[in-house]
Amino acid sequence: MHSASPYTYYFPVAGFYEPSPLPTPAPTPDPDLACFTDPAAVVFYRLLLTDSRQARAALVCDPRLVAAAKERAVTLAGEGALSHCDARGECVNRVARRYGCTLPAGYAPNGNNIESLAAGTPDPWVIFVWLAASPSHSVHLFARDPSGNIQRQFQQQTQIGIASYYAPGSAWGYYWVILIADCQLPLSASPMLQYMYVTPLMQKRELSWN
Repeated sequence: MHSASPYTYYFPVAGFYEPSPLPTPAPTPDPDLACFTDPAAVVFYRLLLTDSRQARAALVCDPRLVAAAKERAVTLAGEGALSHCDARGECVNRVARRYGCTLPAGYAPNGNNIESLAAGTPDPWVIFVWLAASPSHSVHLFARDPSGNIQRQFQQQTQIGIASYYAPGSAWGYYWVILIADCQLPLSASPMLQYMYVTPLMQKRELSWN
């Protein structure tokens, strides 16, 4: 006979222990999307920022200009026209100031020194190509004249707001507003109105710009 062993043996049981799953990392927020709130606007912004013609050292999304651009896009859709002034006579410089962007004193009190308009498609690439090919708009987008010379007034505009808005049954369907400005007071010193905005559905239409 064999004597009993003084030792006790333990054997692992397969499947008895299951390690806890690793936590899923939280997605990294996109600061551009947080500011513009519209994915199509973010695409346009990044096309503009990375284009080799861009003469600005910096171009930063500004919530005041985003809010002003959204109001302007809704106004354009409601009036069915592409104009830098609405039917009541309020022009874009005044709208931007109303949202807290203090423009340079040399800018028109109620005119346009900061806005490019386009309409007819939800596609930011198409809008970018059309505006960039227009001499009067490319100087606003890139701060360069058609010969490639840097334009200092536009180069000093380093804040941007972009909005697109869809109005079914309107003249152009999709309306784009690009505001590039020199807001001379920082955001912390400027009161800004809150504005609700819904990203539209997508549908291609004929193109126009102003």
